Amino acid sequence: MKPNISTQRNILNWPLDRDLTDAEIIQRLGVYATDENGKDITDSVSVNRTQVNFRQRGTYQVVLTVVDQHGNAATKTIEADVAPMRQQTNQQSGEQQAMQNEQKQKKSHKGLIAVIIIIIVLLAIFLGVRSHERNVAQQQARESSQSSQIQQNSSSIKHLSSENAKLARQLARLTGAVAQYEKDHDQQELRDRLNTLKQQNNDLKNQLSQSGQEKVQVISDTANNISQNPSQAKQDVQQLKQDSRFDGLWGRLSSQVKDWLDSLSNN
Repeated sequence: MKPNISTQRNILNWPLDRDLTDAEIIQRLGVYATDENGKDITDSVSVNRTQVNFRQRGTYQVVLTVVDQHGNAATKTIEADVAPMRQQTNQQSGEQQAMQNEQKQKKSHKGLIAVIIIIIVLLAIFLGVRSHERNVAQQQARESSQSSQIQQNSSSIKHLSSENAKLARQLARLTGAVAQYEKDHDQQELRDRLNTLKQQNNDLKNQLSQSGQEKVQVISDTANNISQNPSQAKQDVQQLKQDSRFDGLWGRLSSQVKDWLDSLSNN
């Protein structure tokens, strides 16, 4: 079974003369992705907006893709409406107001829960359960310690999963650039895409562990080699695939993903 990718909005309002980041696009569309088991893999969503000319008004296409841990991929195409901000003010204001109302509602629920908890604690005190306070306090301390440890471990696991997803996306972008070049042999387009990839790698470094920084530097070095000698592009990618440091990441790049990247090159 393939993963699923959905959005809260089917049209992306793109401000004229402003280059939106992948994160902004995902946030504005309300992107949500799950694998075949229903697990949230939104962090693995990548954005292809090469068809968007944000300096010229018009309607363009943005393609979202997500790859699960088995290498299965799902895509969704969204229309991007590039227009001056003045025409989008009312709609954006409405969206912002809706988001603010939702946040207020969540805060209200949290406040009600907090009040209920306080009342329960006060009632327990007035009912004369002081004899159990020491045991309760000790139990709460143990639970708090266990909860803190679980949270730290979960954060670490989530960080590693997110880091691998980011590295896999950069490998996919490098593979896509080479696949594009193999079809059209446009060296300037290849260099432009590789320059963008290297800039993205630089931005990622502060978000990665030491091991992740070393891997993303290897990807950038490979992009440099390909940029200087495009005729060896396929060999350079093949050499990168044989690098043991990337074992487990290439599994995200199945033949389905490559076919999808190739289809983008034909559009």
